[in-house]
Amino acid sequence: MSQEQNIELAERALEAFTKRDMEPFVACFHPSVEFMLPRNSLEGGSYRGFDGIRRAWADLYETWEDIRFQHRETRATGDYVVILGRTTNVGKGRAPTVGYDAAYVLTIEEGSIIRWQPYTSSAEALKSVGLEE
Repeated sequence: MSQEQNIELAERALEAFTKRDMEPFVACFHPSVEFMLPRNSLEGGSYRGFDGIRRAWADLYETWEDIRFQHRETRATGDYVVILGRTTNVGKGRAPTVGYDAAYVLTIEEGSIIRWQPYTSSAEALKSVGLEE
């Protein structure tokens, strides 16, 4: 796939996530996907396959009332797409709302996302794929 096609795939996944439209979101991924949430960077582990994506989604909305992503920029190089923005996790009940800069690196294989990895900063995500700021 071209870099433009990779970006279109990443943005389609992001749009489906933003709309809470699970099946179009899952359709963007490879059956062997490794999917990580930001908390996996701290706690370890990951979610695997389509069932893993569905479980990650359920885990997110079990913890948070809403998740809002403000997309700032998308860049691509080779088989990688970097999505940069800001996420606001709205707490349930009396739980606090948490906002943070969000950066994700997606690895594309055979027209599908095979890996979705969060980073703690835009600079770190860009550096991981050779796109220094």
